[in-house]
Amino acid sequence: MMTAATESAPKKRKKSAKRQAKVKGLFKGKIPHMKLEESLGMHRKNMEALSSMGKTSMDAYQNIAKLQMGFFQQMMADMQQAFQQSLAAKSVNDCVSKGTAFCKDRLAKTMTHVKSVSGELGAGRTKVTHLAKNHAATQMHTLKNKFKRPSK
Repeated sequence: MMTAATESAPKKRKKSAKRQAKVKGLFKGKIPHMKLEESLGMHRKNMEALSSMGKTSMDAYQNIAKLQMGFFQQMMADMQQAFQQSLAAKSVNDCVSKGTAFCKDRLAKTMTHVKSVSGELGAGRTKVTHLAKNHAATQMHTLKNKFKRPSK
């Protein structure tokens, strides 16, 4: 005696087998309604977009590295000047007050530097995100048009 559940099991297996065949075909480069040249063209565009995003990221990191290098060079020059001032101090109190002023100034400059670095990071991230979104939208539009079912 067959129940409704056992009768539908062979149908489910057939559908599952068809789905698995389609997925295997996709992994072998067989995309329905798409020629190999079109698939390779889309892949080439993906690689170009990835390359563009990588270049944009590298540009942002280079800008950050330049900011960091300038910041540390200035900091070293300021520290050398502060050291010379502390040697020329006439008393311990004078030395401490100059050191305190130096630390306050350094803190303000450091906070400004941190803001500029975070701004540069944000700008780079925004550019890369924009590139990725535009590329994904273009590729999805291409695929939608390719797989659009003909109207009856």
